[in-house]
Amino acid sequence: MDRNTSLITILSTAHGQLRREQRDIDKRNLQRALKYGRSERAYRGRWKIDFDGITFITDHLKSREVTAYPSPLQDVPIDRATIEKQNRARTLLQHKPELATSHTILVIDNSGSMLAKKNDVHLYRDSQNAAFSMTALEFIAEQLLSQTAVNSDLEPTVEFSREPIGWTVYNQILTHRNTERFIDRQIAPSMDEICGHSNFLPALAKVGELLKLGYHEECALSIFFFSDGRSSDHKGISCDETYKQMKEIVKTWATT
Repeated sequence: MDRNTSLITILSTAHGQLRREQRDIDKRNLQRALKYGRSERAYRGRWKIDFDGITFITDHLKSREVTAYPSPLQDVPIDRATIEKQNRARTLLQHKPELATSHTILVIDNSGSMLAKKNDVHLYRDSQNAAFSMTALEFIAEQLLSQTAVNSDLEPTVEFSREPIGWTVYNQILTHRNTERFIDRQIAPSMDEICGHSNFLPALAKVGELLKLGYHEECALSIFFFSDGRSSDHKGISCDETYKQMKEIVKTWATT
């Protein structure tokens, strides 16, 4: 039987209301989702309803909203020929990085504060999720779709907290630690304890190492640094000394 969406009563919890406000999700979307969306069972008997790019979680009766968030993006199908071409380019650049046409280094803070539920970026659960997602969608994917990036473009990523972890990306989008799933949110406090610092100095030093990778005069260089707070490196030394060391490291890049 057809039902008018305005007649559907939803007893939203305070949590659900807050999530909509923080993520620009209007309550009318939930009403339409109940009528037109695709429903499936979720954790603890709840319902997950997908509609128009938004996922709603309700109780087992579909009468009380629990939360709402943007639906995950669908994977883009890639044919075998493209994969083989990319793999050949990756192998070649691993042996001859000097063939790179551009070199963009992405430095992303992985400390506990980046995972705090600030919701300071609309449609993203936390700052780290926003940094990785925007990098993947607005930087890498956008270039691939517009065909302004080629297989000889290098995109190293440095993920740092206490110690930096670096890897080289050849036009690929990587997964990262996030809190989208319930189990990930449960273990997040312990992960925050492990990755609880923002040590800029080791990350900047890692950038210096990566800049030497296949450098040549015609290679376009770019560096992006994503962080929501100040450095934790000053523990044991003054802030002025920390900033002085940062400046010295950055100065060395010009002579790399």
